Amino acid sequence: MKVPSISALPSEVLTTIFKALPLEERHRSIPLVCRRWNQLCTSAPQLLHCIGLAVPSSERGIARLTAFCTWLLQHGPGRVQRLSLEACAAARHVRDESWHRLQVALVAALTACGIGGSLRALRLHGLCGLSGMWVRAMRGLRRLDLAVQSMGLPEEEGWCPAPGTLSDLQQLSLSGVELTVDTPLPPTLTKLHLEFDDEEDAPLPAQITALRRLHTLSLKFARTDLSALASLTSLRRLALLHCASWPACLGQLNLEALALEDNGYLEDEQAANDAALAALQRGALTHLVLSEVEFSADQAAHLAALRRLRTFAWAHVDQPLALGPWAGSLERLMTSANVAAGFLGVLPAMAPRLEALGLHCGAGAAPDLVPRLPGLALGFPGLRHLVLAAVAPVMGSLTSALLAVQRAAPRLRIDCIVAADGYSNAKWDALLTAVCGGPGHEPNTAEAFFADA
Repeated sequence: MKVPSISALPSEVLTTIFKALPLEERHRSIPLVCRRWNQLCTSAPQLLHCIGLAVPSSERGIARLTAFCTWLLQHGPGRVQRLSLEACAAARHVRDESWHRLQVALVAALTACGIGGSLRALRLHGLCGLSGMWVRAMRGLRRLDLAVQSMGLPEEEGWCPAPGTLSDLQQLSLSGVELTVDTPLPPTLTKLHLEFDDEEDAPLPAQITALRRLHTLSLKFARTDLSALASLTSLRRLALLHCASWPACLGQLNLEALALEDNGYLEDEQAANDAALAALQRGALTHLVLSEVEFSADQAAHLAALRRLRTFAWAHVDQPLALGPWAGSLERLMTSANVAAGFLGVLPAMAPRLEALGLHCGAGAAPDLVPRLPGLALGFPGLRHLVLAAVAPVMGSLTSALLAVQRAAPRLRIDCIVAADGYSNAKWDALLTAVCGGPGHEPNTAEAFFADA
């Protein structure tokens, strides 16, 4: 009796198996087995559509990435649709010559893939000495995420698209890239994220005001006046991360989604901020994320008067959350256990539409409160998803209560996010992403928020 061989499997089945393998094993080891497997690895479209490689930022890691770029130059053009390359950790242990060799190979590979016309999404993180010549070849690119480190090499050009290039680009994220007054931004952009140097007061690029299709804007470490945002009449989603203050024009924007993270205390320019919050009540705001933002009593009252909220996240804030008209339309709520303790008993009657509830139980949560939290969730008639984020000891005290809730509501989806150490931004990001239901390519609060807004 002949023993079945894996080689007898149809090509479609083999391709599915190969797709589950790590990138380097799939395209370096598998082709050496036989001629048929080599042909599958180099010609099956589903094996080349989406490719990603992350290496440590070391001599060996950069050498691996350089060899990969040489392979990509041969096999990628016309096939690769989504590409992600990352050098992790600091770059101080890598020689300039190694970065230069990587730059030559990377620019050649990116240029070839761009000219090939199939590349739709590109992510480059942690790379140094990156020439910008490849940008001009990105004909069909729709999404670009670029986070680079400068080494002061003479061949560095950064972000330098020629006018008329990137004519299909819709989403752009730039970190570590300086935008000068002469740097063009594609008018086709609908989503834009800019991360500035947190030690400099860089002005908001004037080019942004010309983006008439811009729907979503995320700014990190923006320390200067943001009043120019008032000209963005198409803007519907705004995230301000670690910015110096709120823009005075906030009330003039017709926003559907707003995320504010670590923006300081709003006592400064209180009158302007009060007016902006009051104007939000008259707008169409339906998604609101507030993290590490302190409010005056009047400002908190303006927030409580919001009427159309579907998503509300209130994190890193010790202030109590006042109930108000916003609860009537609420579908997703995220907050801390201590804040939730003030209203969970009465919220079910005020929030009949609530479908997802996320609670963070930190080490400082009241011991007598924590075990009762899962049971309180049963009071919401339409609740379909409960997410609890806690440090390991606290989560251990919730086990029996969670099992009882699951038996009482077998259709309720319960997710637990456990952290070995104390409270972290990553834990809050994971909670927000789980409740909003749409993780982005990078776990940050704004992206998780916008994925569902």
